[in-house]
Amino acid sequence: MSHILKKAFKIFTLAFSSLICLLVIIAITNSILTSVERGKYLAPGKMVEIDGKRMHIYSEGNGKENVILLSGFGTPSPVLDFYPLIKALSIDFTVAAIENYGYGWSDRTNKQRTNQNIVEETRLALKKVGILPPYILVPHSISGLYALYYTKIYPEEVSAIIGLDTSVPDQFAYTKSRKLSFYPVLRVLGIVRIALLLKPNIVGHNFPDYSDANRQMIRMMACWNLENKSLRNESADFIQNIQQLEDDIYPTTIPVSMILSKTSVEEISKGMPGFDWKRAHKDIIAGNKDGKIIILEGDHYIHWKNSKRIAAIIRETIQRKYATQKQ
Repeated sequence: MSHILKKAFKIFTLAFSSLICLLVIIAITNSILTSVERGKYLAPGKMVEIDGKRMHIYSEGNGKENVILLSGFGTPSPVLDFYPLIKALSIDFTVAAIENYGYGWSDRTNKQRTNQNIVEETRLALKKVGILPPYILVPHSISGLYALYYTKIYPEEVSAIIGLDTSVPDQFAYTKSRKLSFYPVLRVLGIVRIALLLKPNIVGHNFPDYSDANRQMIRMMACWNLENKSLRNESADFIQNIQQLEDDIYPTTIPVSMILSKTSVEEISKGMPGFDWKRAHKDIIAGNKDGKIIILEGDHYIHWKNSKRIAAIIRETIQRKYATQKQ
């Protein structure tokens, strides 16, 4: 019996050692590939320095109205994610997508990801590239918090809000602290890269407005950025950020359009019993005669399949602004 146990132990030790060696090889290969990719695929927009770190902003168009696209949490590259919407809007507007620290081509930071820090970094970055207020803010998901804070602190710099299935203050009562995630380990080990090779559609964007090259770049950026330290800090600060805005709503002096995902309206209450996604968005535009709720077919990343429709809604929202000013 002892002979059998010794043999089994040797087999186990060999298998375990082989697995460790394989993981080390994959991790080293992943690190090399990431370094090569970062050197080969340079940021398409402008890099600006804030607090000793570089932030990436991409813009197109020369319209007199400035549309600022703010991404959802964990988006590998907001510029690539928003690209079809950027193209649809650049015909009439100056449109910019900001990649906060930890996103896309931007550096990572240890600085807290509070509403204040993110909004101040956004304002400074836009001014450094010569895109000056007032802004039409188009936040997706978690950036709804930053847009609401921005509008609260600097109302004179915001001319309209078009939310894309945004986070809202009413979520606070239904939000729990996030549990420890193993995604950073999987990214560093290269397991994320292997998973994306085997199942390239995991990151989404499987819609006609995204080219194969665009989707490939998004997968690559996921290998670079998935749950890096900046994103983990942003996740950790989420509850305090949402609590800070618990009683706030958008001002009644600007047009606001809240574009909601039909899937979110129907499904979120299942994960958060008692929480009404549509009602919560109505609450933050209460009393605003230029406030609208618009529900579109699609999932939480509502712009993936609705870029042209969203661009039309943004134009309609701006027309409402001009009509209000004439009254």
